[in-house]
Amino acid sequence: MLEAARANAQKQGLSEERFFVKTAIVGRKLTQKKIDIKGRGKHGIIRGTKSTCRIWIEEKNPADFYKMMLLGKAPPGIGWLLRRVMYQNNYDF
Repeated sequence: MLEAARANAQKQGLSEERFFVKTAIVGRKLTQKKIDIKGRGKHGIIRGTKSTCRIWIEEKNPADFYKMMLLGKAPPGIGWLLRRVMYQNNYDF
């Protein structure tokens, strides 16, 4: 899904270096039911569950993105990655 969203954003003219996932929503659709016929006159129900996924991508400057991370408004995974890079490079703050 993320690769498809990236391709669509590139077609719309956004630069790939400034992509930022604004929102990702995963939901559940209605289940599709089918009859499962078994031996000796028995049967059951097969439930086929499906899901939906929506991804909104926006374009931001790197400076705005770093400001957002320093203010603590970034997703937890991004903050963890930045802290790990800082610790590996032995930055003193």
